Amino acid sequence: MTQTSLGFYPIYIIDTCCVMELDNAHQVLKGQDPPAPRYTDAERAAAWEGLERLAKDRRLKIISFVRDELSAKYPAVLPKLDSFPHTRCNKTNRIRRAYQELMARHPKVREGWPPDPTWDDADPWIVAFAQTHGFVVVTEELPAEQSKRKKHRKGIPIPDLCRDEGIRCVSLRRLAGSEGWLS
Repeated sequence: MTQTSLGFYPIYIIDTCCVMELDNAHQVLKGQDPPAPRYTDAERAAAWEGLERLAKDRRLKIISFVRDELSAKYPAVLPKLDSFPHTRCNKTNRIRRAYQELMARHPKVREGWPPDPTWDDADPWIVAFAQTHGFVVVTEELPAEQSKRKKHRKGIPIPDLCRDEGIRCVSLRRLAGSEGWLS
């Protein structure tokens, strides 16, 4: 955690779906008609400004696997994310080991996803980074019992994986509320 004169502040690691939900691209890509925006224009602008402030304060991390997913699914947002300072987090042997141990404990993480076996799903990597560094995971995924997407993806949703591993997990809207960007 980042230490300031007032104490410790959490560092957040963000999932691909947060960025896509924030720009309402997730619904458009799924072909929902009409797309139901989750964020108004004002909320979207406030959240992007808030994420940029977190980055400047070294409290936002975006791993390469998320960038890879965004590059494949929603490349238009990459210049914005790449302009954020201090967000990169390097994969180390310690993180690789955490990933391998996580996958051994939860073999169903990759079940049904991704369709291409050569593709490295960001979800377990996000959890491994969070576990190794004490980050808070930010995702728009819902726990399995709340999700309507059970047939779409068989693997373990990030909130369930975080719960099982004792990692704090919040939605982007909850993060924005706690940081004072949205009420």
